[in-house]
Amino acid sequence: QAFSDELLQKAIAEERPVIIDFNAEWCAACHELEEYTFSDPRVIEYGKSFLWLSFDATNPSEQMDILQKRYGIGGLPYVILYGTDGKPAMNQVLTGFEDADNFLKRMKAVYKP
Repeated sequence: QAFSDELLQKAIAEERPVIIDFNAEWCAACHELEEYTFSDPRVIEYGKSFLWLSFDATNPSEQMDILQKRYGIGGLPYVILYGTDGKPAMNQVLTGFEDADNFLKRMKAVYKP
């Protein structure tokens, strides 16, 4: 789903884990994440418990500027995970390509059903 603060706040209120994927058309590693990591059946299955949000940063925007300051985004890809405590797990931020095995470990670090 497309990122919105409203969806994020709803998930936090429901104590649901969240993944926010900041990506862009010009970002090669973003495409690799989509093709090899996010499409892995294990990531898809485990990810069903998460709210997956996507933010398209292809073109500059005021909203991206705000989020860049909020999360300290320096480049793309930038994938942030929230645990059920409603806080971003800044020690689990992904800032480059990562294979499915390691991304699954990252997901499990913030959420264990």
